[in-house]
Amino acid sequence: MPVVRMPDGALVNFPDDMPQEEIKGLIASKFPDIATRSTAPEKGLLDTFGGGVSRGISRLGSTFTDIIPAMVGSAVGADEYAEEQFAEAAEKQRVSELFNPTQFASYKDV
Repeated sequence: MPVVRMPDGALVNFPDDMPQEEIKGLIASKFPDIATRSTAPEKGLLDTFGGGVSRGISRLGSTFTDIIPAMVGSAVGADEYAEEQFAEAAEKQRVSELFNPTQFASYKDV
């Protein structure tokens, strides 16, 4: 389930099958004064760098706590455990992206 931080700071879960435009529409209807403002403030170089470092540290931690144990589990035949660990790593990556979104989806966007 996508978790979205609302303008008032609350974290709200939305169904996986709900389109992003519908989520934005619901947020705009609940917070009409916020919806008229720019949705993404311009980030400076330090903010962009800090977000990248934060995501990198999060991914490094997830490598040691989720990915490596999943690979070991898979190697010894604990496939269910490995799947759980990979799913946990994917969830951590998604949450990290929510709190520190990438500035550009690809180097081609720069």
